Amino acid sequence: MLKVHAEVLADVAVLRFQGHIVNVAETATLRDAVFSQAYASIVLLDLSRVDVIDAAGLGALLELRQWTQANRVEFRLVNPTKLVQQVFAITRLDSVFDISFQEDVLSAAARVEPPAIVAAPLQPAERRPIDGGAHCQPIRLPQCAGSAATERLNAPSR
Repeated sequence: MLKVHAEVLADVAVLRFQGHIVNVAETATLRDAVFSQAYASIVLLDLSRVDVIDAAGLGALLELRQWTQANRVEFRLVNPTKLVQQVFAITRLDSVFDISFQEDVLSAAARVEPPAIVAAPLQPAERRPIDGGAHCQPIRLPQCAGSAATERLNAPSR
């Protein structure tokens, strides 16, 4: 059985797997977990608790690598166990996948900066006339194709 725990930080998804990646059901779990992160710009698969991977699992990883490349998502395998590292080396897939270890994962997560929130000091409200004085400017709404209401609202005032 394959278990997955997902953590999302900004646009980085870290998927932590535990168990075996050896049959159709487990590769489906792997695929679903990655496909559910379609809006992330970086997907990291933590394999530190994956005991065994077979040809089905390797095929699924290759498919996910291709899918992420097509969707411009960075795809990285992190912290594989010794046994999983040996499988990658024997199959020479260690030269195909971007494989990283804990230090690299932390630096990847550190590269992502959360959106800045800027708070401006509050200023006392200015008093303005509400009689439609010369300081008022008409508001122009964006044009919507085929919208008569928008055309009437954007028409010059008389």
